[in-house]
Amino acid sequence: MSSGYPDAKRLRLLMSSERVLRQELLARGKLNKDVENRVIKEIMEGGLSEAVDLFRHGGFASADEF
Repeated sequence: MSSGYPDAKRLRLLMSSERVLRQELLARGKLNKDVENRVIKEIMEGGLSEAVDLFRHGGFASADEF
């Protein structure tokens, strides 16, 4: 975390919860709404969707285990 990476729990939430991801993007305040929506769509439905599904439904205790 001291290097700027989220801990495993936070990473899991960012990758599997659209609401949490939107809150994070909003808190950083650097993206307009169209870009924000494209980022979320890509993570939740695009090329990362298989990894997101593993976080949602997998039995991983940590990001390292993932």
